[in-house]
Amino acid sequence: MDKQTKAQLENALIRRFFVAPSFEIYGGIAGLFDLGPAGTQIRQNLISAWRNHFVVADDLLEVQCTCLVPEQVLVASGHVAKFADLMVKDVKTGECFRADKIIEDQLQKKIDTEKDSSLKNEMQIAFNQIDGMNETDTYQIMKKFNITSDAGNELSQPFPFNLMFQTSIGPSSQSKAYLRPETAQGIFMNFKRGFEQARQQLPFGIAQIGTAFRNEIAPRNGLLRVREFEQAEIEYFIQNREQKCKHIEDVLDLKVNLFSADQQLSNHQMTEQITIKDALQQKIISHEHLAYFMGKTYQFLTSVGVDPAKIRFRQHLPKQLAHYAKDCWDIDCLLYCGWTEIVGIADRSAYDLQVHSKATGQDLSAFIKYDAPVQKEVYTAKAVMKVLAKEMKQQAQQFKVAIEAASQEDYARIQKEIDETGKFIINGAELSKEMIQLQKAVQSIHGETITPIVIEPSFGIGRIIYTILEHSFYMRENDEQRTVFKFNPLIAPFKMAVISLMVKDELEAVTGQIIKQMRKAGVSCKGDDSGVQIGKKYARFDEIGIPYIATVDYDTLKDETVTLRERDSMKQVRVKITELEQIINKLINGMPFEEVK
Repeated sequence: MDKQTKAQLENALIRRFFVAPSFEIYGGIAGLFDLGPAGTQIRQNLISAWRNHFVVADDLLEVQCTCLVPEQVLVASGHVAKFADLMVKDVKTGECFRADKIIEDQLQKKIDTEKDSSLKNEMQIAFNQIDGMNETDTYQIMKKFNITSDAGNELSQPFPFNLMFQTSIGPSSQSKAYLRPETAQGIFMNFKRGFEQARQQLPFGIAQIGTAFRNEIAPRNGLLRVREFEQAEIEYFIQNREQKCKHIEDVLDLKVNLFSADQQLSNHQMTEQITIKDALQQKIISHEHLAYFMGKTYQFLTSVGVDPAKIRFRQHLPKQLAHYAKDCWDIDCLLYCGWTEIVGIADRSAYDLQVHSKATGQDLSAFIKYDAPVQKEVYTAKAVMKVLAKEMKQQAQQFKVAIEAASQEDYARIQKEIDETGKFIINGAELSKEMIQLQKAVQSIHGETITPIVIEPSFGIGRIIYTILEHSFYMRENDEQRTVFKFNPLIAPFKMAVISLMVKDELEAVTGQIIKQMRKAGVSCKGDDSGVQIGKKYARFDEIGIPYIATVDYDTLKDETVTLRERDSMKQVRVKITELEQIINKLINGMPFEEVK
């Protein structure tokens, strides 16, 4: 997309009220936007398509959790301590910038103009790694490449800025809380209930669509970086990374662009296309469930109108991983402003369930029953209270609990220590072998207790909407004033329009009847009874992406047929009014216009 087309797009979005700045009559607030009628309908259609593609197809449990999160939850999850971006300030004006973004912007300009190939390569490696660097490394990059503010002034050293909005619950202000920075934590709070609804079987998934809040340092690029946004997230609980994915065959043959961590560190820009199957075999993607959701997400994005040629999967570098993640792939889309993340698919390991279990004392594990009992050597242990009480006094009961609640791994270690030294360590104290009766025996094991691993696809609804808007927008050839959104009919805000060739009572009466009929059938339908020429009416509807227009003319009064026009090809075909509803529904569900008879 060139600069002129981008300007036309922004003009169309505001003029046709797809989106508007929030509180505009008061000057607006950075990072807050309202969706207009067309934007709202696109959002509704996108969410409906997402539900069908994931929740319905994969039999997920959907929940709706509160936006207010007590502080102790986010302390346990690590968000209070670690959910931050690095910020820098213009030392003269005090203007704030997100450190990685201002560095990326200026490095990209330097890369584009640098003639020295060695220095250019060095800049590219720094560009690939800047997201996730610590304060020291970020400051070194700033100094090395002379990064300044937009005004050309010196920048401060980077420092962390927590992105969460803090508030309190109740009038006393004693109960601290935050607006949720992600929808995931509410799902983890309800893990045990979800596990019961899934008949205590793994894998299973819980989905949620809802609003999240992040106090962005420098919101920009419209809907791409905002302070209040909508997420569609799935927390998919699996037994382990070796567990087979039931539906992996559905995505194995998909060809995708993968941008692995190794490639980024070696300054490659993009891989050639590779199938999901080959990526698994070559260990580029670590396991089947992660691969499945990557493929499933690619299928979803392309089905709703994202250009497949402008999609890549970019793996996080080790330093870029969130505090809870073992692995993560972002789905980036190429936009006017560059490659932009619109979906993240993370392997969150068992981190969240483990930390919340530890913080609350609640059991957030899952018992996995074996298909058949397994014979296994296991340790049993009992504290010898007579000896323990004599030596440990008031602490004897505490050590008794620790000894008898230890894990099999701990018992194996204790046995080894006793064999070597006659003593063992537990709870940081050294105890004698006389304080424990440790035995090993073969038992029939019917299952095991585990903390499930979580795979999390996280979708930014606003970012996907904007990507669809940009990827769908174009100007008619040889007529730059006629702008069009080529929305997939599934996502289009309105499925069709019905108009009269001329504003005549007898024609308008039939037009009104057809509109009423289509709306009653659940097909969103627009009309236009203004006196402008039919070409201008077509242009108006093209500009909000309506895929099909039915025109009533004087032949309609004779044979009860209308002219049905397709938006992008502008081809037309004559169809019966009685068949119009059926034809439109088939077109919405993917039938090519060429098959309309």
